[in-house]
Amino acid sequence: MKKLSLLILIIIIGSNLLKAQAPIFHKYPIAETGYAVYFPKNPGNFEVTYSKDSLLMYLGNVEFDNIGYDMILTLLNDTYANTSKEELEKLLVTNLDFLKGIYNVSDTTGYVRGQKIKTYPNVTGILDSWKDKYGSDIIIKGWVNNKVLVVLVVSGKPLPPYDFQTLFLNRFVFGKK
Repeated sequence: MKKLSLLILIIIIGSNLLKAQAPIFHKYPIAETGYAVYFPKNPGNFEVTYSKDSLLMYLGNVEFDNIGYDMILTLLNDTYANTSKEELEKLLVTNLDFLKGIYNVSDTTGYVRGQKIKTYPNVTGILDSWKDKYGSDIIIKGWVNNKVLVVLVVSGKPLPPYDFQTLFLNRFVFGKK
């Protein structure tokens, strides 16, 4: 009887520990842009900066349970209003290639193009899996349409379970602007 009670106690404590570490993602609006991102905790104020071609950018990141969650949003304004999906995808690839240097990428699985979000048919995406020179794993997903380019990154050693990755990478909220 004591062994059974001890086993039940271990199971209860173990399940509570697992629940305490599971992230709960909440939606955070990105300034007054009309866009929002889901993070496992409050990112605070988004950093505002400009790209080399003077496009407004918002940067946000959090760390939860030794896993990094990064978001880079670039407002394309009217600059790419009449650009084809193929050209927008090339722009996204250029941005992802640039980020390989920022993230010290030493290995990559290769771009998986044609990612889709059912609720935003005008958005196309690219997914890739990287490893940095320190041995950390990185999952990166970029999304683009004529108004915005966003890159979402999950990084850590090891990565969180697939479900937690997709909660972050696939739930960006594209505004109506």
